[in-house]
Amino acid sequence: QPLFCDVHYRGSPAALNAACATDGGTFTGATFCTENTCTLPVGTSSDGAGCNNGDSGCGATVLKGASELSCMAGYGGSPAKLQATCDTHGGTFTSATFCTDVNECATNNGGGAHRCTNS
Repeated sequence: QPLFCDVHYRGSPAALNAACATDGGTFTGATFCTENTCTLPVGTSSDGAGCNNGDSGCGATVLKGASELSCMAGYGGSPAKLQATCDTHGGTFTSATFCTDVNECATNNGGGAHRCTNS
């Protein structure tokens, strides 16, 4: 029966030549699936995980084990990584609460008649 990768994983698994040396051991000689890697949306960061926008990306397992999320300058919110998923390899994490852009030029944010730059 053919093998398939679960959602959030990629690859072409193959049991051909698979062997398990001991009962309850690990299979060897087979091709397995690899967890997708994603980056955090712009404005949201996690120190030391390599998941930030512009980094190479990380899997949801690494992200969930890393430091709490925080917002970069010009972004606000209460980011939470608990529900983060990586549906598409090389994409952006989804299904969690991330930081959003703060419009410093909005009138309710002190902007208005004077010159302003939204960062």
